[in-house]
Amino acid sequence: MFFILKKQNTDIFNFLRKTTDIAMNFKNIKSALLGSFFLITIAAIAQYFLPWWVALPIAAIIAFWQKINPLAAFVMGFATISLLWGSYATWQLAASGNIVGQKMGALFGDLSPGALISLTSLLGGWCGGLGALTGAFARGLFVRREKYAY
Repeated sequence: MFFILKKQNTDIFNFLRKTTDIAMNFKNIKSALLGSFFLITIAAIAQYFLPWWVALPIAAIIAFWQKINPLAAFVMGFATISLLWGSYATWQLAASGNIVGQKMGALFGDLSPGALISLTSLLGGWCGGLGALTGAFARGLFVRREKYAY
């Protein structure tokens, strides 16, 4: 019985060591940062002319192209689109002189303009993260799992 428990503990430690190695791999971080740069550039230009949801397929295509693991793809998409939508919402709020923010806040139960910006950023981040996660999983359909930049 003790031998079985000891074997299970070493399996848990090996799993934790492998996941830490995956998360700290420089090649994975470099791919995610490069993907973030492309995503924020292309999505900002595309969302100026096209609907809001165009960021999702762009995030999926970039995550498919970048060969990063699904967790890094989600974090890349979430952080990048959250930053993009939050900065755009802040810019629109400042351009309107805070009038639109106060009226929208009153519509949503007396939310402050800062809370509206945070909510917009959070929703955009979830959309971008799920889009990038879809691209990473789609890559897993066509490429063997060892090909990711772990």
